[in-house]
Amino acid sequence: MLTGAFPFDDESDESIRARILAGEYRLAGPVAPPPTSASVDLIARLLDIDPSSRLTIADAKQHAWFEAHPTNSAVRD
Repeated sequence: MLTGAFPFDDESDESIRARILAGEYRLAGPVAPPPTSASVDLIARLLDIDPSSRLTIADAKQHAWFEAHPTNSAVRD
């Protein structure tokens, strides 16, 4: 949704699975403007392959990107 392309897109399901497990993703796509540094940081921290350092939902909701893009409080809580 951020760029208009899948982050783990590849030729086969096996290749996609390998990319997911390795944390290899792309934030490129046909949508302009390019992703902001805050959105890139949020995605990187959400897709961290190490569960102990990956953002929790509570941490993600406090991230700078969400602070800059407020939504309905019922959705955030």
